[in-house]
Amino acid sequence: LDPFYSTTILHFQDLFQRFGAPVCVFNLVKSKEPKPRESILRKEFAEAIDEINSRLPDDINIDYIPFDFSRASKSPTEDVIAIMNELAERSIIKTGIFHSGQQLYSNILREEIDSEAAARKLQGRLGYSEHYTGC
Repeated sequence: LDPFYSTTILHFQDLFQRFGAPVCVFNLVKSKEPKPRESILRKEFAEAIDEINSRLPDDINIDYIPFDFSRASKSPTEDVIAIMNELAERSIIKTGIFHSGQQLYSNILREEIDSEAAARKLQGRLGYSEHYTGC
């Protein structure tokens, strides 16, 4: 147990140092389950973010967005791809970058980066000129 969230704080300090503020976090973990497993992590992570944000100035608070991907993908009325695109767009507008998996995209062209295929892929989906940064 880490009642002071020291490991989580170190993680976000690293993100702030590498990418600056603000930081957007999309939590795609399940919110409800018959036998709580993932939902426990979701709740604990939300509490950690709340605690960290209470210590940060308002202008650099972590933008925490929970979205139960599993539940939405099973719903006949939810367009999960559209929702995920909206979340990615929100991140790009707010921070200038979007990180998914092992690839980090930026709407700022960096001279040492040359991955036009990745940039066109996101540009086609979101209508922005992002470029793979290799971070």
